[in-house]
Amino acid sequence: MIGRPGATVDGSYVQDGRRLQFSAVLPVSITRTGLSEFQVVKKSPEEDLVLAAQTDDRGWHSEAISQAGADVVGLEVQVNKGISVERLVP
Repeated sequence: MIGRPGATVDGSYVQDGRRLQFSAVLPVSITRTGLSEFQVVKKSPEEDLVLAAQTDDRGWHSEAISQAGADVVGLEVQVNKGISVERLVP
């Protein structure tokens, strides 16, 4: 994830059926196995956030890149036979 260096985000991810919380300072890279969901929320809604996600599963490779501008509070990634990204709006 990238954005203004030093900007902060909160979020959670589901790994092997367990939801785990995190806080991070941009830029940051989070690498985990067994993820099915990933959500990130900007602490400062006016900041920009860019998220790149990728997964490799049984020989298939999927990638997604999405941006959360000033009108979007965060992003939610679903991993299920590929990657889908939804924008979280207020």
